[in-house]
Amino acid sequence: MVRELNADSAATSAPSWDSQCVAARRPRRSTTAAGNKRPQVTETCVCQYLVEPSPNYRTRLATLYTSLVRGGSLAPLHPSHRRRKSVVLTRNVVPAVSVKSRRPQQRSADSDQNTRAQLKLLETRSYKTYLARQSACVRLGRRARGWNWALVAFSTATTIAAVGMLTEPLMYGPNGSTLLVCLSVVSLVISLAATNMDYSGRSRDMFLNYRKIQRISIEVEELANRKDTIITVAMSRDFSNRYQSVLDETENHTSGDYFRTIPQKPKPKKENKTAKLNQENVQCGKTLPARSSTDADEFSEKHANNHKIGTFVRLRSIWMDSAITAIPYLSLVVPVGLFIPLGISLTP
Repeated sequence: MVRELNADSAATSAPSWDSQCVAARRPRRSTTAAGNKRPQVTETCVCQYLVEPSPNYRTRLATLYTSLVRGGSLAPLHPSHRRRKSVVLTRNVVPAVSVKSRRPQQRSADSDQNTRAQLKLLETRSYKTYLARQSACVRLGRRARGWNWALVAFSTATTIAAVGMLTEPLMYGPNGSTLLVCLSVVSLVISLAATNMDYSGRSRDMFLNYRKIQRISIEVEELANRKDTIITVAMSRDFSNRYQSVLDETENHTSGDYFRTIPQKPKPKKENKTAKLNQENVQCGKTLPARSSTDADEFSEKHANNHKIGTFVRLRSIWMDSAITAIPYLSLVVPVGLFIPLGISLTP
């Protein structure tokens, strides 16, 4: 049985002085009335301390001795030994150190395995986040280019309509002036929207963010695979805090970005496993009871429904992101449609 007693030092400005006491039960031989020796358990306080040169060392040692005696952890010394408190307090220091150094090794090994498993989970999570943020960076970059091309398209369409109406006022019908005003307004709206959404800046921030996550994932992977290093809880907590801080630096990715990173599993080949199992058992001389196909049909139907729901959600998220990204690219048709009448009128 081992218990620990902590003695706090009262000095703040003096050099450090650390003391740790371990009360260990040790058997002591005592003689009974019949003369037989039997072990009697008593408590002996073993004090391990680190002493640096300080002027009040003896005062601190006396205070420690007094507190141990009052607390019942140490029996009072004989008057002839009171001047040798340091000798009594420091005896059997080596056994105390060996007793105290056994359990921390087991705890460090267990904590190393647990923290190594936590680092594996963090490495997997950070790698998935890195892939999703990379997909989000590509999506934002495409949208930035799309809205820039939309602004260019409507500006070009406004110029083409103005030139066509100067050549022939009724080229675009009696409401050609209204069409010209509408094109100018749409160009202004697209310019303001593109500036407000700031897809280019968000794409750049997402790029820097997923690069940081990639570095964290690589560092965690290297540390988790290193066998000659003991991984502590503080190290795992530090990586987790860094990962959470990087996540807070920018916006989150969408479900479509996440589903794009998941490879679609190929459909397994249909195989009648029941018939194959029956054939193997017949060859081995075994007989199988008649099996109802109701449970198998219900399980296969439920699995198929879950697969359909997962596929539907995945495709819906991807299609929605793709449709929103493709909307500004459709504006490239507008200047082409306005240029056709102008080209026909200019042709001799």
